Amino acid sequence: MVEIEQRRVRKNGFDCPWHPTQVFTYVLFLGDIVSFYGIDMVCLWAYESKALLIALSTAYAILSIGTAYYGYLATVKNPTDQTIQLELDCKRNNI
Repeated sequence: MVEIEQRRVRKNGFDCPWHPTQVFTYVLFLGDIVSFYGIDMVCLWAYESKALLIALSTAYAILSIGTAYYGYLATVKNPTDQTIQLELDCKRNNI
């Protein structure tokens, strides 16, 4: 006989425990932002046009915010198929 492991199903990506690659991605994204503003922009400040650096910083900020926003939306989304969820609810309620 095959044993079926019973485990709790995660509703979204923020349910604990987080997967190690998920944590790595968050750290990598924050490190990317810090390195861009803390290293790249600081080093280029003395050599490049200030207007160009402000434009690049603004564009990078907008893209980073968009990436974080849509990453958040993808993480909180419940990936369960609505038809399967409805079927399970009907079975539980004997409908």
